[in-house]
Amino acid sequence: MLRFAFKPRHPVTRVAFTADGREVITAQPFTGIAVRDRLTGTARVKHELPRASGIWRLEVHPSLGRVVVHAHTAQLLDPTDLRPRTIWEGQAVDVRYVPEMLLNRDMWWRGSTTGERVELIVRTRGTPAVACAGRSLFLNSRLRTRHTTGGVAVIQYSPDGTKLAIGDGATLAVFDLQRLDATPPAEGSTRPTLAPLFTLERPDPTSHGTFADKQAEHWLPPVAFDHTGRSMFTLGLRNRVQRIDLATGGVMAEWGWRCEPIRSLAVSPDDLTAAAGCQRGELVLWDLE
Repeated sequence: MLRFAFKPRHPVTRVAFTADGREVITAQPFTGIAVRDRLTGTARVKHELPRASGIWRLEVHPSLGRVVVHAHTAQLLDPTDLRPRTIWEGQAVDVRYVPEMLLNRDMWWRGSTTGERVELIVRTRGTPAVACAGRSLFLNSRLRTRHTTGGVAVIQYSPDGTKLAIGDGATLAVFDLQRLDATPPAEGSTRPTLAPLFTLERPDPTSHGTFADKQAEHWLPPVAFDHTGRSMFTLGLRNRVQRIDLATGGVMAEWGWRCEPIRSLAVSPDDLTAAAGCQRGELVLWDLE
C-alpha cells in the first residue's frame, strides 16, 4: 500500500489511471488536474482549472488514452502535456442538453474510436433512460431533481459502457446495459424498462457508523468498476472501501485506512491496483491481489 499527501491539502475529488496504468490522474479544487507517478506521487504535468471542484467526471478514453474532463463544459486532454483537445472525430466534444431534459451524461460505448456514445438522460420528472445508436431503455429507478446537478448524484459507467451505477442519496442501483444491443422495439410499441441487477440500500449509520456517517443527509458514495465487468468498488460505513460482486451484489473484500473521508475511487486497467482520493489531499494506492 502506498500513501501520498499533496500540498496544498485540497480534497482529491476525482482520480483515474492513465491508459497504460503507469500514472495516476488526480483532480483537486483550486489546484486542477495533475498526472502523477504511481510509485512516488510526483506530478509530471499539471493543468490548472479554476473550478476543479465542479468536475462531474474524470476518465481516460480506453482506445485513444485521452483524458476526458466533464465540468460545466467538456474537454479532451492529451495526457502527455494536458493541453486541451476540443475536437473529436470532427465533432466538438461537449455536454449536450435539450430543453426538456434536466441531465445528460454520456460516455464512449465499449472503447469505440468512432465517437459512438451511450447516454444517460434524466427528464424533469426524474425518470432516467439510456440511449445508444437509436436504441433506448427506461431504467427502473428514479433520480431526485435536487441530486441531478453538478457532482451531487452518483452516476458512474463501467469502462466498457455496459454497466451503470445510479445513486439518489438513499440507494445505489446497478444496471446491465447489454440489452442496448437488442433490436429496437417496433414503432409504436412501449419502450421496455430495465430492472437493476441489484440495489444497495443505505447502510444504517447508527450501526457502527462514524460521526460523518451519522451527520450525512444523503448517502452518495464514490463508485468505480473494474475492467472485467465482474465487480465494482464503493464506500460503506466507517469509510471502508468495499468490493462488490456484480453477479450477486455481495461484498467480496473490504479495506480501510485512516484517510477520512474518501472522495473518489479508481481501478487500474490491469485490475491489479486501486486508488482512493481523500478529503485532506491524500491519495492511497493498494494491490487488489
